[in-house]
Amino acid sequence: FIAGVVTQALYIGAQVGIGAYFINLVTHNWQDLTSQQGAYMLSLAAIGYLVGRFAATGLLLKVKPRALLTTYGVINVILTLIVSAGIDKVSPIALIAVFFFMSTMFATIFALGTTGLGASTKKASSLMVMAIGGGVLLPWPMGKLADLYGANIAFLLPAACFAVVAWYGWKGAGLGLKAEAS
Repeated sequence: FIAGVVTQALYIGAQVGIGAYFINLVTHNWQDLTSQQGAYMLSLAAIGYLVGRFAATGLLLKVKPRALLTTYGVINVILTLIVSAGIDKVSPIALIAVFFFMSTMFATIFALGTTGLGASTKKASSLMVMAIGGGVLLPWPMGKLADLYGANIAFLLPAACFAVVAWYGWKGAGLGLKAEAS
């Protein structure tokens, strides 16, 4: 459960940081793209998020939640590393794709983190929801990195957060299950 709360906070931090610096990144990596066009691209990313949510819901009928979370986490690590590479036009497209793969993370982390807690489920659920406060974690350090090293380098922080999400799906969500079995 604790690993779930930490993962949720880091995921939300990544989501908020990515949204906050989206337009800066795309206008920096797509020559002659205006901020207005960058905002349009952010709308496309939001549509990708919506489509991703429905796609993930369908996938969860056939794929275990931990496997989907791990896969989506790894994909987002790769995509945010592409973003941080600063490849003209490719990095903004990779950033749009990140939204599709973020779409199921909150709900899946929440479900995995609160499973099997019995009478403590309500209290745990409220703490898991409070983890959205993690949204304050990344924007400032991302801005600092962007100021010092460029907008692309700032996206290494969300890459690290998605690595934690992938780890949680792979191993972290099962920590409590091992303790219950013994």
